[in-house]
Amino acid sequence: MTDLWSVDRAIADDMLVVFRMIMTFRIYPTALGHQDDFAAIVERWRPETKGPRE
Repeated sequence: MTDLWSVDRAIADDMLVVFRMIMTFRIYPTALGHQDDFAAIVERWRPETKGPRE
């Protein structure tokens, strides 16, 4: 958790917004129409998971 101390303030504020949305809405971001955005994030961060999901 102490790694968060080095996060830029603006990014930290954005992270808090996301955490609050997760807590409030209790739905996946894809339900809000962000499927392509999150697929791109997963592909960038975890390329080994690329491919069709079963």
